[in-house]
Amino acid sequence: DTLAIPWRDSVQGNNWDIQMVYSTDGGASWSQARTVVASGGADWDPALLIDPYGRMHLFYHLYPQGDPFWGAQVRYTYSDDLGSSWQLPVDPSGGQLSAAGMRSQLVEGLRYSPYTQTLWLSWKDERDFDPATGHVAGDMMVAQSKDRGQHWSAPEFATDRGDSTLGFKAAALLPDGSYCVNYEIISPGDINDPNGFLRVYFRKRQHT
Repeated sequence: DTLAIPWRDSVQGNNWDIQMVYSTDGGASWSQARTVVASGGADWDPALLIDPYGRMHLFYHLYPQGDPFWGAQVRYTYSDDLGSSWQLPVDPSGGQLSAAGMRSQLVEGLRYSPYTQTLWLSWKDERDFDPATGHVAGDMMVAQSKDRGQHWSAPEFATDRGDSTLGFKAAALLPDGSYCVNYEIISPGDINDPNGFLRVYFRKRQHT
């Protein structure tokens, strides 16, 4: 019956922290809000999952003060005590799941398979962003952990569409543990290009 709701909260200017409340009685009563991430940068758009053993898995974006654009990254931490304390994974030891120096944000598709004990996550990789045109040119990355967040696989491309723009819509798990995503592609050009073609795609990543 444990529930948790995280959100980003403005501290001052471009400094944002992540706060959270939780309930252990199915939502009948809630804890006081507490700050669970405070990096000094802009900590945004958290996604949280509680696995069948009670561990809270928290994912969020960090936009560092010194480089909030190209420095955008996807980070992970976990808690075994209802958010009183938070731990970093063994690998990557700093908790950054996205590739260093590659603009990454928009965490989606967080899923946990109780059959294969695998935690899945997807996000948008914007390394091909063109600052001259403002063209996003984003692709989808996927990572997985087979030991409840202690070790994470190297990020892999679920899409590689060059100068196309990707809109990520949904993710699901099949009974055999396969991870599925559906997404939109605007090609060619940006999402606001009247000459672009919108198509919906589906991909499946088998559990290994």
